[in-house]
Amino acid sequence: MQQVWQEKLIDLGRVTLPAIIAVVGALGAAFLTYWSLRRQARAAKALDFVERRVREFYSPMVGCIKRIGAWTELQSETAVAADVEWRQICDRAPKPFLDHEKRFEPFKRLIEYGNEQLYAEILPLYDRMVAIFTEHYWLADEETQRHYGKLCRFVEIWHGYKATAIPPEVLLKLKHTGEELYPLCETLERKLQEYTDLVANRRADQPTTSQQRRVSG
Repeated sequence: MQQVWQEKLIDLGRVTLPAIIAVVGALGAAFLTYWSLRRQARAAKALDFVERRVREFYSPMVGCIKRIGAWTELQSETAVAADVEWRQICDRAPKPFLDHEKRFEPFKRLIEYGNEQLYAEILPLYDRMVAIFTEHYWLADEETQRHYGKLCRFVEIWHGYKATAIPPEVLLKLKHTGEELYPLCETLERKLQEYTDLVANRRADQPTTSQQRRVSG
């Protein structure tokens, strides 16, 4: 009788042991698939945040400073060229220079046009930078956030001067030169490149659709 039960137990073991192994294997495979997909989902979410950071904050901010920089560079070149030409005109003119005002009129217009552009196009670009920074402050990293106050201060002083609420003498004491924004501009350009490269590298490392199917299958 004992031998019969031993044989039955042996037979039962032959049936159940492979079944248990198969179940454990299936559960293990399911867990690995779940863990892999969850890790991919977290990575995709993090990547989406970086892409949004680039698209909605760093890229438009750098676009603004590039436009401002191009305008500033052109103004500097034009001012140098105009100064050289005016000096030559003065040197060639008879003494006394009786038609001084008439000859200076085109140069005066050049200065006026630069000032018009300054307030019609460039200052609104700074306003846009403040608006982007304010609305999307949460997208800026900690290093970039440190520059927020200086940008707001710079733009507010400029508006005060435009409205004649800040006298020129006070403006000089406030050291409103634009150099105070150099660290912000450097940070924005560096971070844009850094996060753009990060997105490109992570996109290249992401599994293809067929690879994802093999994992989930």
